[in-house]
Amino acid sequence: MRRDTAFMFDVDGVLADTPQEAAWYLAAEARGMASSREEFARFYAAHVSGQPGLLGARVMLEGLRFPDGRTYVERCGIVDELDLCKEAMAFRTEKQHCLQALLQAGPLREYADTIGIAIEARRRGHPVMAVSSSESAQAVLERLASSNNELKGVFDTTALGTITHWHGANIAKEHHYAMAYGKLIQKSGYIPRPIVFDDAPTGMAAIKRLGFTGVGIARNVAGWATKDDLLRAGATIALDETDLAQGYDGIEVMLAPFVTQ
Repeated sequence: MRRDTAFMFDVDGVLADTPQEAAWYLAAEARGMASSREEFARFYAAHVSGQPGLLGARVMLEGLRFPDGRTYVERCGIVDELDLCKEAMAFRTEKQHCLQALLQAGPLREYADTIGIAIEARRRGHPVMAVSSSESAQAVLERLASSNNELKGVFDTTALGTITHWHGANIAKEHHYAMAYGKLIQKSGYIPRPIVFDDAPTGMAAIKRLGFTGVGIARNVAGWATKDDLLRAGATIALDETDLAQGYDGIEVMLAPFVTQ
């Protein structure tokens, strides 16, 4: 691996199985917006996963349909941009309440494979970053570190939470990648080559727009993005759990054609 390579990890779905989709579903269900769990899962995976919360809320208000075929915007007759932004903020807040309840209700599932890769990358001298659109990501990282001492101090820089770091509604996932990367450049004093691990097609598209190397993570979960989905979205390579089981050394071999000495 090139000595100037830096590793960047999305939090939700890559380092931990946080109940983001379930929280959005509960918030949508409370408004009567989801006609079925399966339909919602497909919509979420294709259009919402990986998006900043306000953008995800707006996408659902404008695209997710009630059983009668109408969207929330159509049913409520929302035509004013300010009203739509206010409604998206309220919907996103409802989802956050659901997420906090789910996180407090049970244990957090950790993904030992990607956590191990992050720890090993740091041990071998590579900078490591964490990114997430979720406001809960910092708490998730703290919970992960509380159960794995090796994870403490692994992340050189982070960009966690849309509301925390950005003002305005037109925030895309690439802003989070760019923020973590810029903070790393400022801290290290040199410009590393970033490799970004993400599980969402929207994330892969954002990574490609930035010109970064994208590693798509395909978990064996119904409704989640497959390796083919991630490659179509722009991933440089896509890995499933069998690939990830090979650890850091195996990933290094797979990335060799794209990131060399």
